[in-house]
Amino acid sequence: MFRRLLLIACVSTISACATAPARYAPAAQAGDIGYRETVLGAAQYRVTYTGDTATPAATVRNYALLRAADLTLEQGADWFEVTHQDTERKGETRTRIDPGFVTPPRQTVYRSCGLLACSTSVVYSPGYVEGGSAQTQTDYAYSSALDITLHHGRKPADDINAYDAHDVAQSLRPTVSAR
Repeated sequence: MFRRLLLIACVSTISACATAPARYAPAAQAGDIGYRETVLGAAQYRVTYTGDTATPAATVRNYALLRAADLTLEQGADWFEVTHQDTERKGETRTRIDPGFVTPPRQTVYRSCGLLACSTSVVYSPGYVEGGSAQTQTDYAYSSALDITLHHGRKPADDINAYDAHDVAQSLRPTVSAR
């Protein structure tokens, strides 16, 4: 029992160290991990970043914001305004069943003999499960969408939905992984 617990602890520790950060890269298609943008109109875009179950909601929102800043700079604009934002959470539930102690099915043959003949009977015993447990775990994957409008010139100081693309890119770029 001690060896089993030690093995589980070692595997958990190693897998926790091996968890890589979310990647900041284009998604191959809608719903895949990464960012996508859609043109909504003149200087208007919807920027979406979709993460996996290992990516926290805050990281997903930051990556969507970073992509909005990058897109703004790519289009030659200076700042962008977020006109709508939405973060979606999708759950994936898994149940792990540990049967505990399992007895395999058995077949027992009984033979009894009398004065004139012998008779044979076969008794089948099904296997059974004793003890055991079931564990259910739900992992959540987040997706963040921003509707933005691109602008030129200086960002208005009093608009809380306005972001300077250079400032956003500079502050969020060190937090990303491009793996």
